[in-house]
Amino acid sequence: NKGGMDLVNGEWTLNPEFKPTNWQASSFRDKKWDAIMLQPFGWLLQYGPVNDAWDKKVIFDEPTDIGNVASARDIIKIYLDTNNKDGAVFIFQSWPTSALQRIAGITRGKELNHNQIEPLRRSYDFARDWFQTYDPSVMPWEGAGSHTRDCEFQLMDALIAAYPELWKAGRLRLMPVPDVWSLLDRRIRAGKVKGLVNIGEFHTDGGHTRAGLPAYLCAATFYAVTFQSRPHDLDYTIFNEADYGKDQFNDWGELLRITPELAQAVNDAIWDVIQAHPYTGFGGSREKLTALEAAEKAAEPVRVLCVAGTPDRLPSKFQSAALAWQGDVDRQAGKQARWQTYFTDWYSLTRYVTEMREKNAHRELFHQLTDKNWKICRLDKLILAPVGCGDSEADAAAWLAKQFLDTHPTGEVILFYTWPELEAATALRKELKLETWQPLTAEQLAPLWSAFDYRAVFNETELADGNAAAAAAMTAKIQERLGPAQAKQVRVVHAGALLAQLDVKLQAGVLPGLTSVSAFYKDGEMLRTGLPRYALAALLHTAVHGSQPKTLDASLFDQPKTYPPDDMDPNVPKGPDKIVILDDEFDNGPHLPITAAGKKLVDDEVWELLKNHPPTQVK
Repeated sequence: NKGGMDLVNGEWTLNPEFKPTNWQASSFRDKKWDAIMLQPFGWLLQYGPVNDAWDKKVIFDEPTDIGNVASARDIIKIYLDTNNKDGAVFIFQSWPTSALQRIAGITRGKELNHNQIEPLRRSYDFARDWFQTYDPSVMPWEGAGSHTRDCEFQLMDALIAAYPELWKAGRLRLMPVPDVWSLLDRRIRAGKVKGLVNIGEFHTDGGHTRAGLPAYLCAATFYAVTFQSRPHDLDYTIFNEADYGKDQFNDWGELLRITPELAQAVNDAIWDVIQAHPYTGFGGSREKLTALEAAEKAAEPVRVLCVAGTPDRLPSKFQSAALAWQGDVDRQAGKQARWQTYFTDWYSLTRYVTEMREKNAHRELFHQLTDKNWKICRLDKLILAPVGCGDSEADAAAWLAKQFLDTHPTGEVILFYTWPELEAATALRKELKLETWQPLTAEQLAPLWSAFDYRAVFNETELADGNAAAAAAMTAKIQERLGPAQAKQVRVVHAGALLAQLDVKLQAGVLPGLTSVSAFYKDGEMLRTGLPRYALAALLHTAVHGSQPKTLDASLFDQPKTYPPDDMDPNVPKGPDKIVILDDEFDNGPHLPITAAGKKLVDDEVWELLKNHPPTQVK
């Protein structure tokens, strides 16, 4: 049966003879509790009726709805019908999962350390995730937005309808932790909170929070809602102990130390939110909460969605750009940007779009392109990386571009083209039978660099992926398929053309010790860490913001042990009880250091390439 409940006349009733075998369930059933807290976690509001749970571990006597609403109602019923008729029920509002976990997966076995993951935190767009519209037609991991305000509010409305007296008595309330995050995030972006760059700094991985300030915010919110009291007199200093609250499943990450100023900012945000909130028992409303947030005039970032080849099955040139870190690069130059990247599982767009159209797959990306939240958390730019110049690839790119522009009429599509392959390096890797995670050495690459005439290959008239002719042909096909009006919203950014410009200057001797752009390659496709990858970051920054790249901080790209690793042994285990690869145990291949002269050269050539092709939309 269902948790000790029997179906009588179509309604679940408690079976007093039922004795749970699990000690936690027995404790819940048999003891008296002043309150319970329920945490909905990554599931649909309604799911069913079904005879078994999706994991086949639970079997029901009757077809049963196992969605969050029905499950919460049943747990509340058991709670109230046992020893707790005067008890209270709290719903723990869950925050969205950030991209940290997904992005960390591209490192092929290495758990990113604090310094490597910090730029990702600072690039996180909390508002983008939190204000998505709940979509019951897709599963949560496909972009349904289950960890969103919309979903949590719908859950509360359903529970209030099921237990109106409980609500009227003030014994059904919400713990609005991510709503506090939302207000605090706006105040951070408005420059009112010193010591924080972004609410993403609260994360230690995709879903858990760091020790210190994030843990205190959660606890103080619980206190304020439970006791209907201001949190300002709480002792926050205990949370500055690194091990405070530590458990075996979550190491809390690097401590985010609480200062008196940060404690004040958090306490103020908590108190402001719970007084305005519709579900905390203070007489607030959705309108009051919205007005509270709208009063914070925070700068909105340029939001960029990228669709690129995957780094998991095939090496991707686009991976050299490390797009997930781009937002922090922009921020350090005084520009706000949030970058999201979706890898296609196949390098070309053609098969990806075929899967979307014919098999209804990849719903998460489709959910982004048909954004239901355009007025709240819009997308501004879509970057596509088409391959070659075939008709099917042009069809796929044009279809994605049209999906975006139809739903984002003021948006811009950027066609990002890469660079020609260094075929000799690809052949050498095959000859040496190297695994994907084993880099070529500088000694192995040196003769290949010397023999490679980059500009000759780039300027070949025969169409080949990465060269000028193929990019021009593909662009023409895509624009033709879109029509004159939408074609005006399409712009080209060709990294291969930037490398060609740099090659002219390098061969002229402007940068001592570097005579050709061929030395930018670490293998047949990907570029070396250091100056080459900084060039990509500068190019993307200028393309999106239309500003000169000279204000960019190149130091991140000159730290090969901190810069996101892309050559890792996928067979090395990782996890809490497994091996964690240390910094000195991985190698991105030969690093190309950045000098002041090298940075200036890149900045000048990026601006020269793009100055006459500014963005069609700049914030």
